[in-house]
Amino acid sequence: AVVKNLNIMNADITGINYVGGVAGRLDADCIIQNCRITGSVRGNDYVGGVAGSAREDSIIQGCSSTGSVSGRTYVGGIAGQVALSGTIEDCSNCSSVTGTENYVGGIAGDHSSGTMQNCLNTGNISGVSYVGGIAGQSNGTIQGCSNSGNITGTDRFAGGIAGTIHIVRNCSNTGSVNGEDYIGGIAGASQSIYGTEMDNCFSTGSIVGIDRVGGLTGYIELNGSVRNCAALNSEIKGTSELGRISGSLDPVTAILINNIAFSGMKVNESVVAGGAGNNQNGADAAAADIMNDAGGMISGRFTSENGWTYTAGGLPVLTGLDGQDATLPSYISGRYFGGGDGSSEEQAYEISTAAQLVKLAELVNDTATYPAYR
Repeated sequence: AVVKNLNIMNADITGINYVGGVAGRLDADCIIQNCRITGSVRGNDYVGGVAGSAREDSIIQGCSSTGSVSGRTYVGGIAGQVALSGTIEDCSNCSSVTGTENYVGGIAGDHSSGTMQNCLNTGNISGVSYVGGIAGQSNGTIQGCSNSGNITGTDRFAGGIAGTIHIVRNCSNTGSVNGEDYIGGIAGASQSIYGTEMDNCFSTGSIVGIDRVGGLTGYIELNGSVRNCAALNSEIKGTSELGRISGSLDPVTAILINNIAFSGMKVNESVVAGGAGNNQNGADAAAADIMNDAGGMISGRFTSENGWTYTAGGLPVLTGLDGQDATLPSYISGRYFGGGDGSSEEQAYEISTAAQLVKLAELVNDTATYPAYR
């Protein structure tokens, strides 16, 4: 069966299990293509903005969800579950997604197998455990995906891309992540029954938890790897087992290769010394070097061959994936306002948002920065 080119507006859909804006459950090579839904979708388990579940080689392609999606467990902005080699590609979620229990994601709540690629989440995501910007839990492949929504888990396994991962390649997170244990900018934990790989990914923003908290991943399990990644986060906060790249890891078999971390990142309010490309804190990357792409530290990791577009002074963005912001965070760039450098009337600071006005007040009232902003 094929469903395509639907535009469902102002939906108000309520069910129990297997609830979706277009279909409750997809099986055996079913396809949903180029469908758009706005409104609210509510249920208990297996709840998705487009489909409650996508299984058995079914495909959801080119679809979007805007509004709200809520349920108990297996809740996703596009699909509650992707299983048995299902595929989601070229989809976007702008809906807030809320689960009162586990497996809650911006694109899929549970991604037990198959592929999710070229997807974008901008909605805020909240649940208990296994909560992520793209997937709550993933034992499949996630590639070429980006999250800018804020992620909140009240227990374990919360990540900017997924609560737990198998393979994640060429993905980015610019949202904040908050939880308790196993919390990371890309993955709450690099933990899967099939082994784990994280390649050419970056994260910004703040990562806050209690135990096993990292700029990219809270934990790297047996034989798990993190390669060619960048932790550009502002801060990491927690009680124990914290790191700029990984909070904790298997000390014998975890593999870390050629990773960098913003040298000004605060880990429990302190900068970290002794970082290296092959350890859990990553090699130091100073703000000026990040801005200028010194030694190709950004362009060498996020290449056009791997699907990235990059201009020095900004963030890499995934080519062809609309809705990303290439603006380098102000804690790295030092640029807090919409324009102007304050050097003259002609270069007056341009204040265009409430957040920028609040920042100006903060800078003026701080004795350390007052002389530059008076």
